[in-house]
Amino acid sequence: MQDQVDSIQQLGVRAGFLNSTQNYQEASVIERKMLSVELDLLYVAPERLVTESFMRLLGQVQIALFAIDEAHCVSQWGHDFRPEYLKLSILPEQFPRVPRIALTATADEITRKEIVEKLRLEKARHFISSFDRPNINYRVEVKQKEKAQLLEFLKAEHHGDSGIVYCMTRKKVEEIANFLSDKAWPLSPTMRALTGRSG
Repeated sequence: MQDQVDSIQQLGVRAGFLNSTQNYQEASVIERKMLSVELDLLYVAPERLVTESFMRLLGQVQIALFAIDEAHCVSQWGHDFRPEYLKLSILPEQFPRVPRIALTATADEITRKEIVEKLRLEKARHFISSFDRPNINYRVEVKQKEKAQLLEFLKAEHHGDSGIVYCMTRKKVEEIANFLSDKAWPLSPTMRALTGRSG
């Protein structure tokens, strides 16, 4: 959530998040911003959303839309099942006039039906696209000098493009970001903040 908020704030959207990583003071600041209409978008973990205290808080603000991300988590057949997602069925009861959207990239037909049923979206329209993405391809290479290989790959095939470099740990992300920065490769504002560099 922190990364998503950091990215969207760079676009000028007043965003915040509430989840279990925050202490009481941090959460209170975000809740005050929400009540004083200083936020355009708020990310909330389902575990917090369905609490009585947060439901009371939501009742004090005007909500434009509930967007339920990773909606496949309602499915008891999936490896990501989270029982708190099932409690999101309370939203149409408590906020019948607020539109809802459920999003997922990993739902087969059975899971989609379960999402509709469990989140009470029977009247909702469905938008389904193929997993086949022509703009995405996979290539496997033997890792020898990973940083040099990455830099050569970026220079040879993606000069001037934007993209994401995935790493297994945050520490590795910082290491790669620092390396690319040292090589004068342009980084996103989020990555510059992570490395503590201004250029």
